[in-house]
Amino acid sequence: MKDGNNWAEYRPQSEDGVWASYMKYDEDENYYYINNSKCSLCVPKKKHNKFYISKNGEWEVIYNTTDIYDVASEYDYMLYFKYYKVADAEGKLQEVNEPASISLSRKGKMRLCCGNKSYDGKFSELAVTTLRNSDTELGFKLIVDENNYIQFIGDWCMVNVESICPFMDFMDCTNKDLIEIIKNKIKDKSFFVD
Repeated sequence: MKDGNNWAEYRPQSEDGVWASYMKYDEDENYYYINNSKCSLCVPKKKHNKFYISKNGEWEVIYNTTDIYDVASEYDYMLYFKYYKVADAEGKLQEVNEPASISLSRKGKMRLCCGNKSYDGKFSELAVTTLRNSDTELGFKLIVDENNYIQFIGDWCMVNVESICPFMDFMDCTNKDLIEIIKNKIKDKSFFVD
């Protein structure tokens, strides 16, 4: 949210109130440039540009605008990952140093975004997963059908949904507290809504 040169960052899915404050120090036709004592951000003015962050003088992509502007109103949970790995033609995972996200609706819709691509799909079931022969919870599994699923464990997830996208791993979740929130809704059977 902006108010003149004063900017505020809110993360309503993970925290109440202002998460960080910034001051605008420059702008051009494509971006606003804002900063605080910890980092600088490059915020796009147009829908199909990327958000950049600089902490040590080097800019890196942190979000694609399609992740934010296109899906925020349709999805209840958006999990963001720092980078992803995608299977090549031989099935070997190749690292891609770009952000990725998975958006979930409590009505069973999902969207996966990585690089400049997005994949839409549906799921009908969620299940808490445990360590084999144990009650130790690992995370949860989003089940698309008998052979297609997304497995969330810790701060990464395995995307095995060949019906809509290549095999991928999304790595280093930046808001992994949502994984626990979703897991608790699965356990008390309150995730899905009409």
